[in-house]
Amino acid sequence: GFVEFSKSPYHSNNLMYANAFWAVDDFTSAARGPDAGGPLGRVGLLFAARGIGRYPAPLSNAAGDAFGAAFGYQMFFDQTRRQLIVETGGRFDRGSGGDNDPAGGLGLRLRQAVGRRMIIDLDGFLVGSRMNGDSLTDTGARLELLWKL
Repeated sequence: GFVEFSKSPYHSNNLMYANAFWAVDDFTSAARGPDAGGPLGRVGLLFAARGIGRYPAPLSNAAGDAFGAAFGYQMFFDQTRRQLIVETGGRFDRGSGGDNDPAGGLGLRLRQAVGRRMIIDLDGFLVGSRMNGDSLTDTGARLELLWKL
């Protein structure tokens, strides 16, 4: 199951959101290639595929006996030409084993429009997880230049 909620605070164009999922068994859509990421990519920034080959999302976006959520706040500046998204999220295994160990993190995205056709994205994340009783930490950043025709 999947649930999404979003709301703009009073007198603001900003957006706050909360998305959650509950995955039973192992679901994968038939048309999804391995480079596209898992079906949980729409939960939030932390679950979204990076678009760099098969580089994984900060929190696993595979839908297999797990539940989790993402909570975020999107702020708009400079007449919506600049956006900042701050998100926190977590994913929890329901006891089936595999790579769905409990994990949580913080993600950021700064998006800036340049001219009429270019967008610069700067993403970063910090994720902590437990695997086989050990605590693991992962960090990353990504800079992307989008050219719209």
